[in-house]
Amino acid sequence: MNNMTKNIMLWLVVAVVLMIVFQNLVDTGSTKSRAMTYSEFLDQIEGGSVRGVESEGREITWSTSNGNRFSTYSPESDMGPLVGDLRAADVGIEGVP
Repeated sequence: MNNMTKNIMLWLVVAVVLMIVFQNLVDTGSTKSRAMTYSEFLDQIEGGSVRGVESEGREITWSTSNGNRFSTYSPESDMGPLVGDLRAADVGIEGVP
C-alpha cells in the first residue's frame, strides 16, 4: 500500500472512533429512565425527592429534584392511594387518573 492509501485508512478509523464517542455522549444526556422497584418509588415519594410523575397504563415514570428519571410498574389496585400520596407530597401528576 502506498502512503495515500494508509492515510485514508487512518482517517477513516479516526472518523469512526469519533462518531462512536460522540454517539455515546449524546446517549448519556438523553431522557432514558432507570428501572426501579415500586416500593423504592414509594420510598422516594415519602422522602420528598419525587418532583413529577407521568403514567401510561401501569407504567410510571418520574423525575427527581436533581433531574434523574426512573420508571416502574404499578399494581393496578394501588393507583387510587398512589394519587393521594402524590398529591399529599405536592408532586406534579401527568396521566394519572
